[in-house]
Amino acid sequence: MHRSMLVATVLTLASVFGAVSLGDDKDKTEFLTKPGEYKLYEGKLIILIKEDDGELRFDITFIGSKSSVGVGSVAKAEKAKGWFIHPASPSQVWFYPGNEILQLLEFKPGGGPTGSDYQSTTTVGPGSKDTTVLLQKAPKGLVDRLPESFKPKPKDK
Repeated sequence: MHRSMLVATVLTLASVFGAVSLGDDKDKTEFLTKPGEYKLYEGKLIILIKEDDGELRFDITFIGSKSSVGVGSVAKAEKAKGWFIHPASPSQVWFYPGNEILQLLEFKPGGGPTGSDYQSTTTVGPGSKDTTVLLQKAPKGLVDRLPESFKPKPKDK
């Protein structure tokens, strides 16, 4: 097998199995939309989604070199229609639980006041100025997936 063909095969397999990111393509957005356990970015991000007794449980754990930080959420399954999680990186997760809120979860290793690991959450709802600012940071595929209530209204001419 020629070297270039081998490299192309390895890159193709790696991208299919999530071992390699082939760039920061804001139009190619991956979404988690089904219950399961997802170990991503070489185990640096673990997302557990369970459906049980009419509830959806979302557990997102960021794994740092010193510690891990977890965030959990529970939603009634009938109110969580259209939910999704976009694991953008080992330290950034977009979460739409299907109930008219969008959250950006960010892990900041060593960024706490005493050098500890910490996690911050930005939460927005439709129509606020903060939503507009946050959506400007979001991948296009994520914005497209949100309900119309989140999208900016066209300005009258």
